[in-house]
Amino acid sequence: MKKIQVKLPLFIVISVVFTVYLVLISGLVGYLSYSTSKDSVNTISEEFIDTTIKGIKDNLNSFLELPHKINNLNSSYVLQNNLELKEPQILEKQFISQIRSFDSLSSIYLGNTEGGLALGGRESDKDLIYTISTDNFKAGAFKKYSLDMNNKKKDLLLSLPNFDARTRPWYTMAMESKKKIWSDIYILFSGQDMAIAAAEPVYNKENLLVGVLSIDLFLSNIHTFLKDADISKNGEIFIIDKSGLLVASSTDEVPIIISDSDNTKKRLPAIESNELYIKAVTEKIISSFDSFDNINRKEYLTFSIDKEKVHTHIYPIKDNYGIDWIIAATIPEKDFMEEIWKNNRMLIIILLIASIVSAAFSLVASAWVVKPVRMLNSSAVDLAKGKWKIKQGTYFIKEIDSLNSAFNSMALQLSNALKKLKIEVGERKTAENAMEESLKDILEINKKLETYSYTISHDLKEPIRSIRTFSQFISEDYTEKLDKEGKDYLNRIIKASTKMALMIDDLLLLSKIGKQDVDFQKASFSEIIEEVTDTLAQSIKENNVNITALNMPEISCQPVWIKTVFQNLISNSIKFSDKEETIIDISYKKLSEYHEFTIKDNGQGIEKDQHEKIFGLFRKAHQNRNIEGSGAGLAIVTSIVEQHNGRVWVDWSEKDIGTAIKFTLKNKLIKG
Repeated sequence: MKKIQVKLPLFIVISVVFTVYLVLISGLVGYLSYSTSKDSVNTISEEFIDTTIKGIKDNLNSFLELPHKINNLNSSYVLQNNLELKEPQILEKQFISQIRSFDSLSSIYLGNTEGGLALGGRESDKDLIYTISTDNFKAGAFKKYSLDMNNKKKDLLLSLPNFDARTRPWYTMAMESKKKIWSDIYILFSGQDMAIAAAEPVYNKENLLVGVLSIDLFLSNIHTFLKDADISKNGEIFIIDKSGLLVASSTDEVPIIISDSDNTKKRLPAIESNELYIKAVTEKIISSFDSFDNINRKEYLTFSIDKEKVHTHIYPIKDNYGIDWIIAATIPEKDFMEEIWKNNRMLIIILLIASIVSAAFSLVASAWVVKPVRMLNSSAVDLAKGKWKIKQGTYFIKEIDSLNSAFNSMALQLSNALKKLKIEVGERKTAENAMEESLKDILEINKKLETYSYTISHDLKEPIRSIRTFSQFISEDYTEKLDKEGKDYLNRIIKASTKMALMIDDLLLLSKIGKQDVDFQKASFSEIIEEVTDTLAQSIKENNVNITALNMPEISCQPVWIKTVFQNLISNSIKFSDKEETIIDISYKKLSEYHEFTIKDNGQGIEKDQHEKIFGLFRKAHQNRNIEGSGAGLAIVTSIVEQHNGRVWVDWSEKDIGTAIKFTLKNKLIKG
């Protein structure tokens, strides 16, 4: 009785093995992930906050450095142009240009030693540009005008009878300190924003005070890039000064409040903030350090707010002009741990399911897979060694049994194919030898054809030369005996024979260009064009030709052929010009893969339907019989350019205005 073997699908066997492996690896990774995630959250949050705060500090430093840089620029501008005693309009124009260039600036202004003021500024709540100046650039009447887009004065916005720049805090503070300073933060008159002024005294060469330059910054700009900082889902960042007043934050809270005592607007103390994190962190800082003045380095705090653990980083920020602020960044621990907890719960569920499913198959997997695979591998090794013996057998795994059958069939086919291949290689070798002999015969025939073409051209040119010679003899010796019609016929014979000689010469040149190997070498195109103009000197003089060729390159080419290209194109521009002065402009442009040249003239122009036809053999753009030439010039140009892997075309042409012909040469040319 025949024994029945059970054959299982291979995917079941493989899935069992990989399930066990997956459960083991996933369990190990899950265990390590869970055991280390809680310990590493502090490190992750610290690195994340440090990176975020570094970006904020960089933005803040750039924001605070800008007005002092502009003050330096304006100080030099004032001293170089001696503007302290002149009308303020020049300064106003300078300031308005800078205000339009930098959105973070509120106003730029100069107060001079006579109390005068020149100012350019913008309103914080709308895109309104304005200017302020005092009469005669001295203490006195103060006028504020709005400006249109062309910086022209429109409406008078404000007028004050008595203004003296020398009494203003920014002027007196800068004059007393005799250096660059920051003013105290102040609330704008509109009450919608806060600002700070960067002031700088200006001294002349005699070290005498000329005036004080100052720039106001909108602090709402700091608020904007704090809000844009991607710290975490529930994290917050805020900045306070050493007095504990809020400068800006990443929340929507406005750092301005109305005083209960006198109903005036004042800055918001951080400890009075309505934002939970800002208020709690400020209280923690005060309780931990007693005073904001004691924070002179980066500090790290971990504490709870409403039973929620938070991580807070505190960074001092200072500059050389008086800024002394503190940046605080707070992230609740749940922002980091929430996803970890969620992933761990899901991982545990997956591991339990995977373990239950994979346990049923783990005991039998290795016995099923290893033996048949090893036997099939042995057959493959023998086949690689050239042993073509077919090993018969059946396997209990369905896919492996099918693979064994396919393998045996493949081995048989491969053996037969190898035998056929040996036969084909022999036949191909014989064919290649025959092809080599044929190629030699073709090259020999080619050589004979070339010799024959030269012989034929010589034989053709000899009778043409005789026709021209005898025609000239008749013209010289018998011209008086010929009537007008006879002279005309004789001239036609001379011109026709001359043209035929030119056509034969051009055909020979075209033949050489197509057959010769090209020896490319580096050449100066300025020198090539100079040689062409020397060759055409007589024609250039007779036709009053002006040729310009600037910035010509030194590149790889076949110099003799390129000289022929320029000579034919320049000759055409001269022949087809009817102007009192012929102007030819030769220009060059470097492209990514090509060199591009343009020959532009002011001649008769070429009809649009002739733009492509003129590059054919013996084709002319103009059918004027009085213009000499074989008509093969542009065909020769085309052949030479193509030998340089380029192309030539009419780029532009208009009747009685001129023509521009362009051609390109490949950047990297290979000798061929």
